[in-house]
Amino acid sequence: MLMAMGIDRELATQAVWVTGTTTADAALTWIFENRDSVEPSEERLPPDGALVEGDNVAKMVFVVNMDLKMGVGKVAAQVAHAAVGLHKFLLQNQEVYGHLLLLWDADGETKIVLKGDNITILEDLRRKSEAAGLPCYLVSDAGRTQVPMGSSTVFAIFGRVNEVDDITGQLKLL
Repeated sequence: MLMAMGIDRELATQAVWVTGTTTADAALTWIFENRDSVEPSEERLPPDGALVEGDNVAKMVFVVNMDLKMGVGKVAAQVAHAAVGLHKFLLQNQEVYGHLLLLWDADGETKIVLKGDNITILEDLRRKSEAAGLPCYLVSDAGRTQVPMGSSTVFAIFGRVNEVDDITGQLKLL
């Protein structure tokens, strides 16, 4: 979010790190109050590797239900529904996910789309995600176009790279 507002990555990362914030507003306030006086220093920047190791960088992964044989446009729309649904959940729960969401933003908002064979796979991923305490979202289609109403089309998960990989790492890219 900060980078989308035109703030460079280094400054966004520094703001998140210095404030230890859980909201974009707090990081943004720090940036505006300190923008002219900020110079990178060891005290203000995260330790080397803090934002690049697997347990510190987040990603959002989408798993498409391939059994439904959706067209390209339908898949794109369903992945968008999953992204918006999961992002809304994360924003509504900023006290829990805000800091990780800001780190994800500062690191470029990594998003990956994978193949899931069928609904059984998507439901299994949801169970594993919930058991691991990771936020997730399963899209249930409205049934207006290519698939029956209530079909589970895309599963989305968000978290630290290593935690998400533990759950989705065996799947192939779409």
